[in-house]
Amino acid sequence: MIQTKKLLIVDDNKVNRRVLCKILSDTYEVLEAENGKEAMAVLYNSYESISAVLLDIIMPVMNGYEVLEEIQKDTLLSKIPIIVTTGNDDRGAEEKALSLGAHDFLVKPYRPAVILHRLANTIKLRETAALVNAVEKDELTGVYSKEFFYKKAEKKLRENGNLKYDIVCMDIERFKLVNDLFSMQSGDELLKHIANVVMHHVGDHGICGRVGADEFACLIQHREHYEDDFFKSAIEAINEFPINISINVCYGIYCIDDVAVPISVMCDRALIACNSIKGKYDIHHAFYSDKLRQSLLFEQVILDSMKTALVENQFEIYYQPKYDLSNETIAGAEALVRWNHPDKGFISPADFIPLFERNGFITNLDIYVWENVCRQLRHWLDNGYPIMPISVNVSRADIYNPKLTQILTGLIKKYNLNPEYLHIEITETAYTDNPDQIINTVLELRNLGFIIEMDDFGTGYSSLNMLSELPIHVLKLDMKFIQSETAKRNRKNILSFIISLAKWLNLKVVAEGVETEQQVQALKSMDCNYAQGYYYARPMPHDDFKNYLKQYISEQTSETEATNKSSRDKISIQKSKSDRVMVIVDDSALNRTILSKIFHELYTIVEAENGQDAYLYLEENFSIVDIVLLDLVMPVMDGFQMLERMKNCEQLRNIPVIITTQTGEDSETRAFAMGAADFIPKPYNRKVALHRVNNVMAQSKLRAIERERELAREVEKMRYKAEHDSLTGLYNRAALETEINNYFANHETAEGTLLMLDIDCFKSVNDTFGHAKGDDLLVEISNILLSSFREEDVVARLGGDEFAVFIPFCLPLADLQKRAKNLCERLQIQLDGIKISATIGIANVPRHGSDYQTLYKNADSALLAAKRLGKNQYKIFDDQMEMPTPALYRNMDWLLDETSDAIVICDMKSYEILYLNSVAAKIAGKDKSLCIGQTCYKTLWKRERPCEHCISCSKLSKVYIEQEVEDDATKHHYIIRDKLMEWGNKYARIQYIQDDTERNQFRKGLMQANERFSSMLSSLQAGLVKCLLNDQWTVLEANDKFYEIIGYSKEEFEDRFDNSLVAVIDPRYLEENRIQLKQQLKIGKRVVMDSCFINCQGKPVYVIDQTIVVTEQDGKTYFYCTYIRKADIQILQKGGAAI
Repeated sequence: MIQTKKLLIVDDNKVNRRVLCKILSDTYEVLEAENGKEAMAVLYNSYESISAVLLDIIMPVMNGYEVLEEIQKDTLLSKIPIIVTTGNDDRGAEEKALSLGAHDFLVKPYRPAVILHRLANTIKLRETAALVNAVEKDELTGVYSKEFFYKKAEKKLRENGNLKYDIVCMDIERFKLVNDLFSMQSGDELLKHIANVVMHHVGDHGICGRVGADEFACLIQHREHYEDDFFKSAIEAINEFPINISINVCYGIYCIDDVAVPISVMCDRALIACNSIKGKYDIHHAFYSDKLRQSLLFEQVILDSMKTALVENQFEIYYQPKYDLSNETIAGAEALVRWNHPDKGFISPADFIPLFERNGFITNLDIYVWENVCRQLRHWLDNGYPIMPISVNVSRADIYNPKLTQILTGLIKKYNLNPEYLHIEITETAYTDNPDQIINTVLELRNLGFIIEMDDFGTGYSSLNMLSELPIHVLKLDMKFIQSETAKRNRKNILSFIISLAKWLNLKVVAEGVETEQQVQALKSMDCNYAQGYYYARPMPHDDFKNYLKQYISEQTSETEATNKSSRDKISIQKSKSDRVMVIVDDSALNRTILSKIFHELYTIVEAENGQDAYLYLEENFSIVDIVLLDLVMPVMDGFQMLERMKNCEQLRNIPVIITTQTGEDSETRAFAMGAADFIPKPYNRKVALHRVNNVMAQSKLRAIERERELAREVEKMRYKAEHDSLTGLYNRAALETEINNYFANHETAEGTLLMLDIDCFKSVNDTFGHAKGDDLLVEISNILLSSFREEDVVARLGGDEFAVFIPFCLPLADLQKRAKNLCERLQIQLDGIKISATIGIANVPRHGSDYQTLYKNADSALLAAKRLGKNQYKIFDDQMEMPTPALYRNMDWLLDETSDAIVICDMKSYEILYLNSVAAKIAGKDKSLCIGQTCYKTLWKRERPCEHCISCSKLSKVYIEQEVEDDATKHHYIIRDKLMEWGNKYARIQYIQDDTERNQFRKGLMQANERFSSMLSSLQAGLVKCLLNDQWTVLEANDKFYEIIGYSKEEFEDRFDNSLVAVIDPRYLEENRIQLKQQLKIGKRVVMDSCFINCQGKPVYVIDQTIVVTEQDGKTYFYCTYIRKADIQILQKGGAAI
């Protein structure tokens, strides 16, 4: 059926509009607007249905030129052909209108034949262009499709060989995030907006195409220089799109120097340049170059040879020592990997580590390094070398490896090492990716005895608050951060603050990348523990490091022996019956003698004549020293210097110090400020001295007790943090495992129940209301769980929206089912239109497991099975339970319930229902949970055996097979599509069932009516015709008698006259017939008139024509004619028949 085309007439003169309507209304459906503003409103609302616009130039409110300008701004409106009409035969007006996008120009007064002809040509041209565009243009964005862009670009290069061109490709970073956060429709709208921006910026200077989902390409004339501002303006225009996310676009440029290269390859090269700057938000464009190509080739060499390199031990372990800043001694080393390639020489880790991290090979390399380090540690132990801890890197990919702890502990056992010898370095950025999983893994490693270090702290990804939540021992500061902060004069606040914070959190601090004496001194002044960098030593291979250690040990031994001998020679020790030790430090032998006599019965007295000797003694014997009596004024190292060093030494800072000085000296105040416990004035008074020492010792004991209590409290806090979820206060996953394992260990015949809960629709809460609201909901759910169970039951949050409860006794089945049902009901929460509920999986001890891992696995399997039943369900584990792919029901069940068709999945052999959605359950007339496990033919179709309409298994494949069936019992008609699919470890049949009853009944009725109508038409002596009321009176339907009257067959009439009734009517009668039809259209009555056909022999055939005109529901006008030959009427009259 041909649809009448729609026109828009825009003219402020009502008479002009009437004249045009009269000319056009027979052929077109006409809309009117009396000014440009009204016209734009009509176009915006109905642009898809308007075939052309007749636009007057001179109008109020908004003239024709302004309308043309507005239309050209809109990609969709600009496709509608515009014919400008004006009473002014002005050449300049015509040129201006055509320059603004008009397709044709007509001068008043109107000539009907000219208007109809030019309008038909314009519309046909537009429709032809649209068909071409459907092939050439990308359907969504309107720019060239990829294939046609390649052709157009190739043609342009071929035709303009004397010009230079560039290919510019653009890629939208994180475009998938737009679809995920805002919907596919928003993503499509964004792509259309970007296409408009690109076309606007390129203009007539080039061509544009869409060469990927979110990738566009342009061919433009070559520019010697591309400034960032050239691209920034486009990016700013793109970010005007109304969406709450920053859109970043990167551009890659390929300067064409060889037109023989395929356009697709040129685009690939431009996209390579584009990808080279992804994530660099301060750089907007990059050029493809031979250097970039060489870099890609080099990357390929690396990827091709990495496995061979591992087998052939091309990777070498280098060691860089780590120094203790308090005494300048080696405290450990870091293991670093270097690649000694047989052809390329040494390859920098910066070249291969990022590649390995992207393709996953980093795990193989890390294991290789760990093994080599463990082997080396064992070698040192076996050969009598002093053992020191070695730090090894654990990459982000390793953290997600479920066998990580198994691998590391296996190496420790294999080489018989203490886990503390292997320090585990994890980068700061890894902690920010998936903090819950990282923390759980790290906590497990820590509990196994490994020392955990956060590497590269200061790269700017994590918050300082995170430090308090991470189960680490050591903080390693990033080398660039160290170098930049220590280089700032008088601006060490940030670095000092971080080190102080780490100390407060009981974390050791390692500074990496230390290169100068200035940096070392600055770090010492901030109480940093360790330093590592070129200032001390560069990374070195194993043999060099072994020699380095030998030399260092030799030097340290000689220096220590000399220092100790010298110090021991100057130290005097007076033994006493008491186990307590007092160190008296004074350069005056007389003062030392006086104090020794006062305290020799109460303490073993150690005398030193200066601070240096005393300090060396304290370092070696700090564990047995109880108190120090210290003079302030001494050579070599005075009392102030010694106090400062003791204050900064962790082992010595808690030893009480009493200063001995002259009464009233200012130095006394200074000493107290530095941590002295009391003072004894000179000259010495025996009673005063004894009294003050006794007071200080008593206070020291009290402080020691308080420190022990504080330590116990801190340990308890740490234990609580390690065992409990920080948000809800419930046990965490690790603590749950510990509690259950302890229960098994303490009960020979253990019984219990583990419930695992998953919160339904929780993601919707975060997405709709934000994470703060989600956190509030988790706390509310935690409180419900706590109030639902006893104090001795273990309630835990496993992470995210998953919880678990362990009940240390086994409930009878009926009680367990009742309790699970009640819990499901209690966890139904309405949150501003979102229905929150919980799904529960249950496993029992010992039937479903007598160790944590088995119990957890089976409860999780039961949870997945419960998910199959829908939301707010529970399931008790069954040994015979066959599990589907878990992700299918966790993520898709809610979506399948929203479909209009029934979906059923059943076992291929047994017909057991494995899954069905709510629509299928409605057909069955049962709850979903009652259908699972039943046969499909009995549950859905109420049959005792498989239905006749079921396709046999041998005919099913992974391609859908469609069939139509009718249920004899309900008389419902269904369209069923079947195919095979993998379900767990077997094949299952999936059926999509569409209820087609209403449409089938309509089709049957229509077929019956058509049969009756055809029978009636065949019996009539009249020619019956249905025509569309257009210029040609197109015949849509006719009976055989009509074709007999005109003397042509149906096929001949269609081929010769294109079904035009006008073509076979005698011209002498045609105009009168048209007038009669128009009259009938006005009065709405049946018309009887004379007419005449010219038959196939060119002879007239006179007929009586009875016609009625009807406008039907589709908005189109038709007329129905009954033609009877006058000769037949005469024959019938002679025979006495009634007409």
